[in-house]
Amino acid sequence: MRKLFFVLVALFFCTMAWAQPARTTNTLYDITFKGKAITLDGDLSDWSDAQWIFLSQDKVNFLDPTNRPIQGRPKSPADFSGFFAIKMDAENIYFAVKVKDEGTPMIETPSTPNLAFVYDHLSVYLGLYDIGALGGSPHTEGAGQVYFIDPVKKDTIKSSIRTYRIGPGTDNLKSTLGPDFQLLLRALPYAPGTKGTAVSTYSGAMVDTTIVNTEAGSKLTTDEQGYTLEWKVPFASLAGKISKGTREYKNFIWPLFTPKDGMVIVFDADITDLDEGESNSGGTTRFMRIGNMPALWRDSKSFQMRGRIVDMSDPKNVNNSPASRYPIDYKPAQTIVLDGKLDDWKDAKFFGFSQEALNFAGAVVPKSPADLSGYVGLKMDDNNLYVAASVRDEGNGLAGTTADAAAAKFFDSIRLYLGLYNIKNRAGSPHTETTFNFNKPGGGTVAANSAYRIGTGTDNTFSTLGADQNLILRSLPYAAGAKGTAYIAGLVNQANTTWDAASVLGTDNKTYTIEWTIPFASLGGALGAGDFAGFNWPTFKPAVGMFLPLDMELTDLEDGEATNGSQTRVLRAGSATGPDKNPVNWGLRGIVTQEGLSIGVKNESTEIPAEFVLASNYPNPFNPTTTIEFGLPMASDVRLSVFNLLGQEVAVLASGTQTAGTHTVTFEAGNLPSGTYLYRLSTPQYAVTKRMVLVK
Repeated sequence: MRKLFFVLVALFFCTMAWAQPARTTNTLYDITFKGKAITLDGDLSDWSDAQWIFLSQDKVNFLDPTNRPIQGRPKSPADFSGFFAIKMDAENIYFAVKVKDEGTPMIETPSTPNLAFVYDHLSVYLGLYDIGALGGSPHTEGAGQVYFIDPVKKDTIKSSIRTYRIGPGTDNLKSTLGPDFQLLLRALPYAPGTKGTAVSTYSGAMVDTTIVNTEAGSKLTTDEQGYTLEWKVPFASLAGKISKGTREYKNFIWPLFTPKDGMVIVFDADITDLDEGESNSGGTTRFMRIGNMPALWRDSKSFQMRGRIVDMSDPKNVNNSPASRYPIDYKPAQTIVLDGKLDDWKDAKFFGFSQEALNFAGAVVPKSPADLSGYVGLKMDDNNLYVAASVRDEGNGLAGTTADAAAAKFFDSIRLYLGLYNIKNRAGSPHTETTFNFNKPGGGTVAANSAYRIGTGTDNTFSTLGADQNLILRSLPYAAGAKGTAYIAGLVNQANTTWDAASVLGTDNKTYTIEWTIPFASLGGALGAGDFAGFNWPTFKPAVGMFLPLDMELTDLEDGEATNGSQTRVLRAGSATGPDKNPVNWGLRGIVTQEGLSIGVKNESTEIPAEFVLASNYPNPFNPTTTIEFGLPMASDVRLSVFNLLGQEVAVLASGTQTAGTHTVTFEAGNLPSGTYLYRLSTPQYAVTKRMVLVK
């Protein structure tokens, strides 16, 4: 029987359809396509349907490359931070930033185009081609390894340090899918619709020239401590013969990109800051980068972000605007260690908060992003909801002032408004009533003064789908695994002592991080007291693809301030001013997403094997990381997958065309249980399966 089992598994391998390769939630960005029309005037009200990314030195994966001469660290988010967004229509791609800069925003000191990157500017690194289900840019070759074929002369051009690509058929690498660009715009005063000038726009890829027909608009904030900037780049300006006539790439004809719903492109971006009186050699320029690779400039293999195009004219997307989508990273079993370090959160999407947010609606406004700003990330597994925060608080972060649980919202705290039910394609929470009666399980009714709900059939409102939660955790010093001083508002109105938390105060006493674990079981069952005693709240079970109504808050109260909420500063994810106990006001849609395991692949050797080879993994047994090598005698379509003994594919380690040579893959199995696994290399000419053992 055992032998027959493995024969069946082998047959399963031969017939299995390809699945998507592993990806991570934190790299996915939704691009609004055919949304609100853009007017280039520096007014960002027509960007309210776009997804904004907050950039500050407090983001979880912030690079601090102080050993690199052209990059530096801001003094604080008030010194330099900002928001970035992308939109498209049929003919153009649009970029916008909203920047906080308490130095000298939009310095007008002139510079030549190819030195513009040392001044205040926006750089966008862009691959205009559809990568589909790939995890990132397919352009993995390093400097000096790429050869291009001149389409007219038919001679070979060797690249020097640049891996920017052109269209299929014009070089000798099958992995090429389309052109990569480095687009740069100086942050200068632009009247609405101004054409970019030679000192303000620049393409640093193979084009090395100014970009024609782009337009920009900008606006300095009234306090002159920040600015907004909009930039339109026609797709036609990135197509055809756009290289300098004197360069070796002058004969290349670049393809015209046509966006469509569901396409996934690659990109990255950074904003920079140089203050008056600082060196314009770049030594004091501060950089804020979306991706986490230190050598982003000119290296398309380092592009990390994936932009998924969402056509807002398509009826299926009407209720799923990029502005409201937030992916919640799901794995059947997460590996979160509650230590406040957040190094196990690198695959999660963090929502960034600042008063500079486009739709900010705080009742009490922080003094600046240095006074209060930060990030909140969510994860789920089958049993728990996990919350993490990275917060800037230059007053007194993690203040230990005591308060009862019910008053937690008036102090430093993290707050989630969460509907634990699948709203599918609804526009938002279905819970719109403000007053209604609940049917008590034992008979009679309970009058409610809020819209928090329980399961269908337990009240008299047909729109009820499940439980709404108002979850609050005080920002206090928690030792690793400490039980949190937490609170459930809404119908339950009770403290909860089953939640674990951990926190770390930054060495400068101006920042802190918090991790928080909430068992779903603690939000189900008979939780209530008083009028709601006896209600049996359903226990939530997450599934990939669920849409959950959601909102988030960060709050801040300094020592000596009133604890009745009159001085508590609030940063809110949604734009509504009062979501407290009112699910109809929640502004986000949490999407339960499983993007895959953390893996990496690289070409280690230029020596060409004589035949196809799949080596034994090492170490073996392993915990939780192992390395797998495979060799290709020729460029070939490859799929390297991992299966459990039930024949279920649990990871895809390599997929697509790989060059000839020896390749190395790192497999991270921290989310898998101990046991024996099979890994299989498949090409059109060759297939082999081997075993490995995970021991935890």
